[in-house]
This record gives sequence, structure tokens and C-alpha cells, in this order.
Amino acid sequence: MLGLDDWIASLAHGGGLLVVAAVAIALGLRHATDPDHVAAVSALVAGDGEQRGRAARLSLCWGAGHATSLFALGLPVVLYRAYLPEGLQRGAEGAVGIVICALAVSLLLRLRRSRDG
Repeated sequence: MLGLDDWIASLAHGGGLLVVAAVAIALGLRHATDPDHVAAVSALVAGDGEQRGRAARLSLCWGAGHATSLFALGLPVVLYRAYLPEGLQRGAEGAVGIVICALAVSLLLRLRRSRDG
């Protein structure tokens, strides 16, 4: 996927609002299929039939929170054409890694409890 994001983003240069919106949607869909997102959503929705409603609500909250943070951090980048400081970017990536590990541990514990009980 090397360069795919750059290529998609380049389509928006000089384009109108619809082109920019289409590029944003394409980048968002590409972003949503990253392995960390697939793993996080899989961990959230894993469960038996009785927990589907809870899993759906949890996934909806996760998606809304994710979209809100992307909007809050992305809007200044777009408006001021500036990027987050390198240290903050690394810290955010580290925090995401910790959350993914916590989700994995949570899923493993749930699987263990369901097998034992």
C-alpha cells in the first residue's frame, strides 16, 4: 500500500468540494481497513448472540469516538496546513498500540471465561 494514500490525496489538489469529499471518503475507507481497525472492531463485536446488541452499541460508540477524534485532530491540519508535532504523533501511535493490546487481552479473557463456564 506504499504511496496509495498519497496518490488518493493528490486527486483532491485543485478539485472542487465534491472531489475533495470523494477523496476524503476514499481515504477514510482505506483507513478503516487497516489491520488495527479490523482487530479492534473484531474484538468489540466478538461474543455470543445474547451480546449482539451490546456489541453493536459499543461498536457505534467506538466509531463515533474515533470519528470525533479524527475530526478534532484533522480539522486544524486542514485549516492551518500544519501537522501535529512529531512527539505527539508518536505518543498517539503508542496509545493506539496500548488500546489494541488491551482489547486483545479483553477478548482472550472473554474467550477463556466462555470456555470455562
